[in-house]
Amino acid sequence: MGGMNTAATATMTPQATDAAAALTAAGVSYEEYLTGVDAVPGIFAVAADDAAIAQLGLDAVAFEDNLLYVGAAPTSLLGRDVRGHFHSGRTESSTLRRSLAALLFDELDLALVPRSPGSRTVKFALTPDAEDRLTAWMKEHLTVSTVAVDAGDVHAVVGEVVDELEPPLNLKGVAHPWEALIEKRRRLTAEARPSATL
Repeated sequence: MGGMNTAATATMTPQATDAAAALTAAGVSYEEYLTGVDAVPGIFAVAADDAAIAQLGLDAVAFEDNLLYVGAAPTSLLGRDVRGHFHSGRTESSTLRRSLAALLFDELDLALVPRSPGSRTVKFALTPDAEDRLTAWMKEHLTVSTVAVDAGDVHAVVGEVVDELEPPLNLKGVAHPWEALIEKRRRLTAEARPSATL
């Protein structure tokens, strides 16, 4: 989990190389992010401390600088694209929160909101108490780094960065999605669906 591989980044555009370098630099706490980031388009990354890496079962997975997830904020780095991941009640709409919940489900004693019988949703939600426990864990263990990118370039640049860095909680845009995570998310989605006889 060292620095970026300069040989590998030779195939990236200069803009994506610069963005990847900025995102793998030390991040700030969520509270510091709220007061220190400009409301401009860009890319964000979420990284974890070493204790969190162990809790998530990622200590045997090779990836860059404890970087868990990279995402796009095409409108504003202070908008819901970033903040929604750190808000309770948003697990159903946040791929990052669903991935963390799947990995920490037993560790944090999380609980699912039951779905209606026959529901075909591929997402799951947590109970309010579980949402709050996940949010508290995230704010304690995760940091945020950002880089401003022109709105028209955000999606292309984030695609290059994700392809290069392969953050383990990104399930799209990576050559080798983490199968163990996919399976855990599927299991929780299935568990949230009650039997049709209930």
